[in-house]
Amino acid sequence: RFDRRRIEPMLVHLRGDDAAARNLRASGVSAVSLGKGKFDPTTWAALRRTAQRFRPHVIHVHGYGGANFCRPLARLLGSKLVLHEHAAYPKVPPYQVPLDLAMAGMTDAGIAVSRTTKDFMVRRRFLSPSKIRVVFNGAPLDEFKPESRERAAAVRTRYGIPPDAPLLGTVGRLD
Repeated sequence: RFDRRRIEPMLVHLRGDDAAARNLRASGVSAVSLGKGKFDPTTWAALRRTAQRFRPHVIHVHGYGGANFCRPLARLLGSKLVLHEHAAYPKVPPYQVPLDLAMAGMTDAGIAVSRTTKDFMVRRRFLSPSKIRVVFNGAPLDEFKPESRERAAAVRTRYGIPPDAPLLGTVGRLD
């Protein structure tokens, strides 16, 4: 959903190849899986080689590993770094606190999926509130169609839900 005349998206995945990378490739997006572990000392060199080949203007990261490796990489390349946080975790790994303190200034912008997540980014990732924008998760509603009445009745029967019981569905994470 990018204007390909202006933006060329690319996924560089620290871990091994996965369904997300394969799906992106199938839709025409470049995806590179580095196959690196969480504390693999060769990660920095592999990322640097990949980034120098593609010369990104913006590096959009999420997760501790991506942030830790890519903030200094963005500075080296002259790229902008966007840190995207998807949750407000109750605990930050102890090794992460000094890294976030040291590299907070290397983050050009932050994206939080909720106000609570923005507060987490300020309090626990040490980013300036003025750098963070809240962008709620969205879904292309035109791609989702209600099930037929017959299919809905079959699902209710399968799970023992009375035909007149109200139902509410949601997608989220519980960690």
